[in-house]
Amino acid sequence: MTSGLPEYLGSQQFRASFFANPTGQMVSTVADLTKWAKILGTGDALSPTLKTERMRWERLGDNNDDWHYCFGIEENTGWLGHDGMIPGYMTYMVYNPTIDSSIVLVQNTDKNSGNEPGINPLLRDVSKVLFPHNPLNVPVVG
Repeated sequence: MTSGLPEYLGSQQFRASFFANPTGQMVSTVADLTKWAKILGTGDALSPTLKTERMRWERLGDNNDDWHYCFGIEENTGWLGHDGMIPGYMTYMVYNPTIDSSIVLVQNTDKNSGNEPGINPLLRDVSKVLFPHNPLNVPVVG
């Protein structure tokens, strides 16, 4: 046991991919995620047909007037991107094409804030400070 955890969870042996399968396979930096947020948001890596199709929102699950998710991209009050959560980590990257700006947050914790992922209220607060006229309205979960 290391720090009360089984040996396979010690920092020397821990591999996110072991617990998160394909989700944990990507290793990146804030700088690279910032580049990817813009590519994802603009759709520049896609054909014109696919670029249009990915933005055809359907009302699914918890989608509402401010938040849409379809085809691997989320749209939220003009911001486009995706979050990521695996044991021990959370990320959120978004891009707003109207103001050509990105926000990328990376946390080395998976703790919740109330009933929602801890990164959600952080993104709401950071977006209000950085972009008071274009804040993100991440839905409150729970």
